[in-house]
Amino acid sequence: MSEHDPVIVASELVTGYGFGEKLCWEGLLSGRHAFREIERFDASKMRSKLAATVPGLSAEHGHSLLEPMFDFLRPHVPKTYGRTALFLASTVGEIDLLETAEQDTLHSLLQKAQTVFRLGNGRLVSAACASSNVALARAGALIRSGRLDTAVIVGADLVSEFVCSGFSSLEAMSPTLARPYDRHRDGLIMGEAAGVIVLASAQTAKICHLEPKARLSGWGMSTDALHITAPVHDGRMLVRAVRQALGETSPEEIGCVIGHGTGTSYNDEAEINALNAVFPSPPPLVSAKGGCGHTLGAAGIIQACMALHILDSGILFPQTNLLEPEPAAAEMVSGGMQTVKIPRLLSMNSGFGGLNAVLMIEAPAHP
Repeated sequence: MSEHDPVIVASELVTGYGFGEKLCWEGLLSGRHAFREIERFDASKMRSKLAATVPGLSAEHGHSLLEPMFDFLRPHVPKTYGRTALFLASTVGEIDLLETAEQDTLHSLLQKAQTVFRLGNGRLVSAACASSNVALARAGALIRSGRLDTAVIVGADLVSEFVCSGFSSLEAMSPTLARPYDRHRDGLIMGEAAGVIVLASAQTAKICHLEPKARLSGWGMSTDALHITAPVHDGRMLVRAVRQALGETSPEEIGCVIGHGTGTSYNDEAEINALNAVFPSPPPLVSAKGGCGHTLGAAGIIQACMALHILDSGILFPQTNLLEPEPAAAEMVSGGMQTVKIPRLLSMNSGFGGLNAVLMIEAPAHP
């Protein structure tokens, strides 16, 4: 491992399962989803009345619901060293304050994140639902090039009437449950989350006595350039991002894949086609969205946090709500736990506009 290799040294998460990364892992491992009736706004005319909202979440009048989540995350970020930057990954920011916001909700959230995490060097990454993976890739590239020593990557988005109305009008929401990679899938269920990943160069981690949890060893990005909401059917541009992330690593050296897996017809099909095109032997595949819902820009942060538990335990959590796997994914997806035999995985995200972002994460190298 090179001294400039980016390693993950800290992580924490808030999801529909509650405050804490461990709660999310335990919920997914048990096959239990976090969906509940939406009470935040009137969802009676929407295609779905369910969402994975954070239980007990509240904020003072005039403050965003993201602020108490940031306050929870802050103590879990270790002291940063050397050249450090904050990367905020979000699609709509503090959208719950849209009606009263004096500036756009993304930049106002960036300013609050800089205050909470005490970092003056802040960067906004808004790449639709691939935002977190793009932010992690960008931070990793700056660390590997020697331009940063540490990076704090925060991914956050809320369940809001604004976003739910949009997905409902597209008929992309499920009237039942989100069933990623299932033959009977009929749409997504929204979720909300805020999470943090702290990256450091291997050299910085060693000098500052920060224990690496995993290594961010590769990344790749591509754009379909086809349609604002629908991906390329055969997943060929996602294939390009996967191969970029793999680099010199052969597909056989990947233990499993955490997919984007929204539970919509187009997304899941494109991912399955892409994986079958890259892998001679299908790898175990799972999506966290069957349990956590579609958390927009925070999706990649959830996946990165869950990747740490997968690498540590050697277990891939079951696919939540799976009834019957899509035939082309039958050898990949399971309603039961799967064993991960190789401590290296891919995390894939896709977003509106045809954005694709793939990370390769592996167990840390020990001397």
